[in-house]
Amino acid sequence: MKNTLNLLLILFLLLAISVNTQARQLTAEIEGTITVSPELDDSGDFTDIFVNIIFLNPGSEIEVDTLFYGKTDFWGKFSGSVTFPERGEYIMNVGRFDNILYTTRIALQDGDDISLSARMPDFYETLVISSFENDAMRDYYRLERNFGRMIDFINSGVAEVTQDTIPELLLTWSDLYWSMREAYPNSIATDKSSLRAIEILRGWHDRTLIERVNESMSDDSFFRVDKISLGADALSRVEDVQSAISLFDRAKGFDLTESEHIELDMHRIELLLDNGMTNESLRLARDLQNQHPDKDDLQEWLEVIIFDLENLSEGNPAPDFEITTIDGDVISNESFSGKFYLIEIVDLSDPSYHVDYTLLNFYHSTYSEAGIEFLTVPLNPSNVAIRAFLEDRGGNWPFANASGFREADLINKVNVQVLPTRLLVDPDGNIVRKYSGTDVAIIEQQIQQLLNED
Repeated sequence: MKNTLNLLLILFLLLAISVNTQARQLTAEIEGTITVSPELDDSGDFTDIFVNIIFLNPGSEIEVDTLFYGKTDFWGKFSGSVTFPERGEYIMNVGRFDNILYTTRIALQDGDDISLSARMPDFYETLVISSFENDAMRDYYRLERNFGRMIDFINSGVAEVTQDTIPELLLTWSDLYWSMREAYPNSIATDKSSLRAIEILRGWHDRTLIERVNESMSDDSFFRVDKISLGADALSRVEDVQSAISLFDRAKGFDLTESEHIELDMHRIELLLDNGMTNESLRLARDLQNQHPDKDDLQEWLEVIIFDLENLSEGNPAPDFEITTIDGDVISNESFSGKFYLIEIVDLSDPSYHVDYTLLNFYHSTYSEAGIEFLTVPLNPSNVAIRAFLEDRGGNWPFANASGFREADLINKVNVQVLPTRLLVDPDGNIVRKYSGTDVAIIEQQIQQLLNED
């Protein structure tokens, strides 16, 4: 399984931030001017426009903490101090007369004073939030948009991109994300971009990925555990499982929170499972279950993993299914008898799946003649949405119709907890591997290995 750290892990991280930062408070000064277009209000009086910065604190008695509340004067000016628990991005609301009109993000770092300007009603078009951290975030999100456009451009088919050029494209974008470490050292944006630079290399440039994990492991990072997990996965591919486990052991030497130690153990369980070490993975899962009986979210996650280990691990029979495709054909597991096949359960509206689909198209064109079949089961509620997706990107293998997954009851049978979830099955109808999350480069490596063995 890959990237199964869904909402449960996010909750662990939020809890860690909440617990670890109660002992100290960080502060930044904020000042700004918010005006109103004369077409909307020609009085020139910009009084009582409010700015409210909040912290979502799930699980506490007060689930929304107000970090800053200020109102503009006649000239639209406001200022004050923001006190916050941890560096990061927070929610900022802007409105007037007690009505929230606009919501955006603002980056807060200790001592990183902020200036802001905007005009209503074209608030988002005129908004400028300036500081070291917010300038860095602006460049990071610009990179994200451009990377997304590149993926969409490839998907459109306007430019022909071969499988040979994909690794170089990904390495170029990884370098761009990595360059933010020099432009904005120790910033929140660099923390995000470093993780992005690492994760887009997986399966394509594993040696470079490992180098970047080693270089950034000592960062003051929200994503240190995620980087270590990606590095361990890469080590298991280019070296062996023991090298990956050694990286986890080395990470234990860092000053980690309890929740980070738990996350590392969760990743270790997944790594062992992914490499066919079912008994070791099950033993560690049960140990973790006994060590933390009071952590409900962890217990829920472990129940999912233990179910997969006992029912959906390598060698178990794949579940039976029967699905009606968008074209009206009926497909079952028997339709793939004697062939390898990959069945995926996805959300077509998820932008990350659009990247996956581009890569899957290359894999399908490469391996379909060798006997690999694909089947996609979208959870999107409308056949119109499914057909629109296929019209935009082309469909080279069967897609279930909007009610197909209900007919097959695949959600329960495949124990779907995150999207996308994929199941690779061998010609005898036995599970090769279950994949939870987005990691299609790893699937391609597995397919290539199976075909070579076959």
